[in-house]
Amino acid sequence: MVFRVTSSSSAKISRALMVLPVLLLAVLMAPTTLSFMGAARISGPSHVALQQQLEEEMLQNLTYSELLEAADQVFYALPERADLAIFALQRSLEFENRDGAIWARLAYAHAANSEGWTDDASHALAESYLRMPYADREFMFWRLRLAEFYWRDLPDSLKGPVLREARLAPAPWRRTYTPAIQASLDDGSAG
Repeated sequence: MVFRVTSSSSAKISRALMVLPVLLLAVLMAPTTLSFMGAARISGPSHVALQQQLEEEMLQNLTYSELLEAADQVFYALPERADLAIFALQRSLEFENRDGAIWARLAYAHAANSEGWTDDASHALAESYLRMPYADREFMFWRLRLAEFYWRDLPDSLKGPVLREARLAPAPWRRTYTPAIQASLDDGSAG
C-alpha cells in the first residue's frame, strides 16, 4: 500500500514538530518568569508530563499517512524522543492495525525508546510477522536487520518466524548483513 504525502501534510507535520521546542521553552520558562515577577506558586503537572501532553495533542489531529511521516521525522530529527514515534505509530494502528510494517516500526521504536529489546518490542515484532509473514524485499531486509541487531534478546518464539523469513533472503546477503541469523540457520537452531 502506497501513501502519497502532499506538500500540505508535510508542511503541517513540519509546523507541528517546529512548535514543540517553542512550547517546551515556554513551559520551562513559565515558573522562572512567574517567580521573577513575584507571582504566587502554581502547582500542576510536571514539565515533562505537560510537554508530552502538548505533543500528543498535536499528533491527535494527523491523518494516517501524516502519522507515519511524523514517526519517520521523529526517528530522524529527534531520535531521543522515540516515545513520540511510539505514540504516532500506535495512533496509526488505530486506523489500520493489519499493517505488518507499522508493527515492525513500532518494535523498533520500543527498542529505541528503551535502549534495548523489551516485551513491547517483542509483541510488536510478533504482530508484524503475524500480519505480514512474508514481505517485499526491501522491508524483509530491514526487518531481518532489526532482528539481527537484537538477536540475542529475541525470545525463541519469535526466532522461528525470523528464520522462516531469512530463508527467503539470498545466502550471500544473510552472511554479510545477518551473520547471527545465518549461524542459527546453519546449525538448525530455533526454527
